Amino acid sequence: DLFDRSGHKPALTAAGRALLHDIRAIVARADDLHARARAVAAGVEAEIVLVADAVCSPDALARTLAAFQGAYPTVPVRLHVETLGMLFERALQHPGALGVIATMIDLPDGLARYALPPLRMHAVAAPSHALAQCAPEDAPDAMQNSVQIVLSDRSKRTIGRDFAVFSPRTWRVDDLAAKRALILHGVGWGALPAWMVQDDLARGRLAIVRAPSLPESDDMSVQAFHDAGHRPGPAASWLINALQRDGVG
Repeated sequence: DLFDRSGHKPALTAAGRALLHDIRAIVARADDLHARARAVAAGVEAEIVLVADAVCSPDALARTLAAFQGAYPTVPVRLHVETLGMLFERALQHPGALGVIATMIDLPDGLARYALPPLRMHAVAAPSHALAQCAPEDAPDAMQNSVQIVLSDRSKRTIGRDFAVFSPRTWRVDDLAAKRALILHGVGWGALPAWMVQDDLARGRLAIVRAPSLPESDDMSVQAFHDAGHRPGPAASWLINALQRDGVG
């Protein structure tokens, strides 16, 4: 028995109180299922798969996705963060996936593309590093003798190709946080997104590398893409528009 009806009004029994939480969860889940079914019937996607470049700001992505959740509360998002060619490898695993790339790698054919606001990059080194201390005219020689920390591709799409590599001496990493840590500890120098190093620069933990061949800051083009054969639904279209408006930096 769930109710005790011996009094003036029915009251929950101990068994009723024990089951109440589970019952409320089942009812809420059923309401969610009905809402998702209505949305899918209206043409809204059942799920969004977003594959984002590792140089995109997690905070910028989170702000956009928080707004997306408010606009489409019934649509879950599956977010993957990848680098270089792995972006395409991951996106191809999910037909209709939306990708965001902020690198110099060429996009394959057969993709619909959308220009996003550019992403600011800085070439940086630890203050104690030779490149941070030398004059700009001496930087080319110092670059040749210094280790450059390079973000590597875990896919086979860019085998034999380098992007913005200026030094014959390189250390390669496949994680942006590891790249920053190596640069902070003076192992080498390299380019990092402004959102990641702005606090380090302000606190003097990193310094801008200045060289004639190297801009103090560089705007990297950013694009969203999806398979041209999959027309985005209303939720994906909303997300594309938000990324174009707010950017990923």
